[in-house]
Amino acid sequence: MKQKIVVRAIIRDEHGRTLFLRRKDGRPSIEGKFELPGGKMIIGEQPADAIKRTLKYHTGLAADTVQLFDIIAYVDPDDQRLEYLFIVYLISLGQSGNKITLDSGYDKYIWKKKSELQQNVVTESTKVIIGLDGMVNLAGQKGNRNKFVIYTDGGSRGNPGPSAAGFVIVDKNEDIVADGGRYLGVQDNTYAEYAAILLALSKSYAMGLLNVELRSDSLSTVNQINGINTRPEPDVMPILDRINILKKKFSNIKVIHIRRDFNMLADGVVNRVLDEHENN
Repeated sequence: MKQKIVVRAIIRDEHGRTLFLRRKDGRPSIEGKFELPGGKMIIGEQPADAIKRTLKYHTGLAADTVQLFDIIAYVDPDDQRLEYLFIVYLISLGQSGNKITLDSGYDKYIWKKKSELQQNVVTESTKVIIGLDGMVNLAGQKGNRNKFVIYTDGGSRGNPGPSAAGFVIVDKNEDIVADGGRYLGVQDNTYAEYAAILLALSKSYAMGLLNVELRSDSLSTVNQINGINTRPEPDVMPILDRINILKKKFSNIKVIHIRRDFNMLADGVVNRVLDEHENN
C-alpha cells in the first residue's frame, strides 16, 4: 500500500468556529467540497514547517503558534491501495496581517462549528479528521462518540492576589454543554490552576460525563496530575488528593497540556469571574 503524508490545520476564531476551504477542482469525490487548510509535505520537510508553508500558500495566513493535535490514518475510498497519514495541528494566528486570500485551488472559505456543518459538503477525510463520523486513530479504530473535552484555567491578579478558577466543557461538535467559575479569594496562580481542574471534574462527574479529555495550559499542573513531577507545594496537596480520588471514578480520562493560545474559552471564564468580583 502506498502512503502519502498530508498536514492539516485546525484554526478557530473567537466564537469557536473552524476554518474550512472549498476545493475549486479535483476528482469528483472532493471537487466542490470543504476541507481543512493544509497540503502535502515536500521531501525532507518537517511537518510543522509544512503546515506553515501550505497555510500561507493556500490562504495567505501566517501561523503564530503551532501545536500537534492528532495523527490519523485514512485509506482513500477512491483507491484502496493508497493510505493518507494526516498530521493535524492546532494553529493560532498573529494579531495582524491575516486577511484570507485564497489561491487558485479554492473558491470559498467558511467559519463553522461542527454542529453547523452538513456532512455532504465536506470531504470524507475531513469528516474523519474533525470527528463527524467518529475519530479514527493510527490503528484505524473509531473512538467513543461520547467523549467530552474540558478546558480549565486558573488565574491570579497579583500572584498572589484576587484569584478565580474557570472551566468549559464541549461535546464532539464543539458545542458548550457546561461552563462555570468560582472566585477563590487571595491565592496564587498554581492554587487557581488546581482548583479549576477540581471544579471542572466535579461538574463533569455530576453530569455523568465520564469519558473526558481535560486540557490545561499549566504544564507543571498537568505533569503533576499525570505523576511526572515530584509532590507539589503543601497548600495544593489537599486539592491534588481530591483530584486523584475523583479521577478514579471516570471510565476514561486523559489530562493534557495545551498552549495558552488554545485555552481562550476557560481563560474568558476566569476573567469574567474576576471582573464581576471587582465590580461588586
